[in-house]
Amino acid sequence: MPEGTAADALISLPRNVLDEILTRLDLLDAVRTSQSPLRAIDSVFLSYSGHVRCFDVELDDLSACRMDDWLLALSRCGIENIQLIRRENRLVSLHSTLFSFRRLVCLDLFTCEIPLVPPGFEGFPDLKVLSLYNVKLQDNGECQLEEIIERSSLLEKLRLIELWIIGYYIS
Repeated sequence: MPEGTAADALISLPRNVLDEILTRLDLLDAVRTSQSPLRAIDSVFLSYSGHVRCFDVELDDLSACRMDDWLLALSRCGIENIQLIRRENRLVSLHSTLFSFRRLVCLDLFTCEIPLVPPGFEGFPDLKVLSLYNVKLQDNGECQLEEIIERSSLLEKLRLIELWIIGYYIS
C-alpha cells in the first residue's frame, strides 16, 4: 500500500479508535502518524498519560493559539524542561498553568508574556536554569520575578535578556 494511502486510512478512522492507537504508541511515533503537526500534537497531548521529560517548540501563529491547551496537557506529564520559542516579534501570552510545573529543571522562554504568579505559588523546587529572552512581565513584574527566583532554591543559572516589565526595560 503506498505510504500516503496508509496515512489517509489511519486518519480516516473514528476518533475514539485513532485515540486508542495513539495512546499505545510512544510519543515520537504518535506524532509521526499525523499529516498535520498541530493535529498530532493536540491528539497526543489530550490522550497521552505518560512521562514527557522535555518540551521544545518553536511557535508560529497557529501553534501559539494552542499553547494554553498544550501547557494544561503537559502539566500532567511530569515535564522537566520547557523551551518555548517565538521567532516573530509578537509575544505569546502564556497561561498561569505554567506555574504548576513543580518538576521543572530548565525553563527557557523566548518572546513570551508571563502571567501574574498565582496565589499559593509554591515555586519551582527543582529549577536550575531560568532563561527569559524578550519576555514581558505584568505590572510589578520585578516583584513577580523576585518571587520566582526566591522560590527556586536550586537555581544555578539565570539569563535575563530584553526583559520587559511594564514601565521598565532591562537589556
